[in-house]
Amino acid sequence: MTLIPATLLTAPLLGAAFVFAPLSAAEQLSSFDADAAAWAATDVVVVSEGDAIDGRVTVLEAWLGDAVPGTELTFEALTHYREETARTVETHFLQDLMPEEEAVKHVTGDRMVLFLLRGEGGRLGFTDTRIGDVPESLVWLEEGRAFARIQRVNPGSNGIGSVGTTTLELRSQVERTLALRDGIRLIATFNDPLVCVMAIAPHCRDARRFVQDDAFEILAASGPSGAAYLRVLALSPREPNLLFAPRVLQALGKASPKALVSTVNEMLGSELEYWASSSLPESWWSSSEPVVGSRDYRRARYGRLMASLRSLDDLDQESDVSNLGSSRDAVVALKTLWETRPELASFSKSQVGNLCSRILAAQGGF
Repeated sequence: MTLIPATLLTAPLLGAAFVFAPLSAAEQLSSFDADAAAWAATDVVVVSEGDAIDGRVTVLEAWLGDAVPGTELTFEALTHYREETARTVETHFLQDLMPEEEAVKHVTGDRMVLFLLRGEGGRLGFTDTRIGDVPESLVWLEEGRAFARIQRVNPGSNGIGSVGTTTLELRSQVERTLALRDGIRLIATFNDPLVCVMAIAPHCRDARRFVQDDAFEILAASGPSGAAYLRVLALSPREPNLLFAPRVLQALGKASPKALVSTVNEMLGSELEYWASSSLPESWWSSSEPVVGSRDYRRARYGRLMASLRSLDDLDQESDVSNLGSSRDAVVALKTLWETRPELASFSKSQVGNLCSRILAAQGGF
């Protein structure tokens, strides 16, 4: 009998539906990503608004789903693009376009690709519903090329520009992404958890976060086999694995809370040894000085440390406190280390110290 929840098989896999949400309005604005949009979608349709941009569109073809050509759909959110000024291809985006594209000053509603998510009652909406309901999971097709809302430079404006592909290239990209999604859904149906883990493991290292997140969800649902593999990833000090620490521990906590506790205890021990024995420059976070590994490696180790502490901080103390005794000494030592080493305290004393204090308070105080 499969150990994978049926919900993974009937809905778009987790982690993709809101990939367009900005991290911070001052830092990173929402930007179209064809892979993420396709991953989140239940329907992908090519439509035309015709002469009037009023939110009503006619389906021309379906790349995903069962929409029939000629079907009329209405999306009030598309009226955001009614005025020509809202459909301007920004000047700074034109600078790197091919010469034949320079004539595209505004996008139209003649041909658009909509990435849609079917909700309750079969109602279709955009995959990236955001505050203000301004849709961005759509592509305008103009003169055989694709345009969308993108942020080319961070910080920088979010405007309509070329995504760098032709219509045919965009469709091919969407089909490859959907094929990968179907393959991962198939893995989730495997009856043998060990086979499932072996098949899904490579996808944990996919460069696209939404693919990684779904792979970890499947590992978390794969019982002891999934927990064993997640534990191996968590304890490995290799740099690629360090980057996955937050998601690995989150998945491990779902798969086996007991294994999470023992794993985090070991991780804290190794982090204490690493930071206590390291001779770090004062500006160790930003310095490219090649001491104790590269700057990126040091940052990855710090991320692993914070993920470990946050995992302990998030545990249900009433049910798990009896298992936390072995972590206490490491947490006390880390707190002391960060408060007494100037190069550590000057950068992140409050982060590490506050987490350690909360954990110790939950275990009866310092």
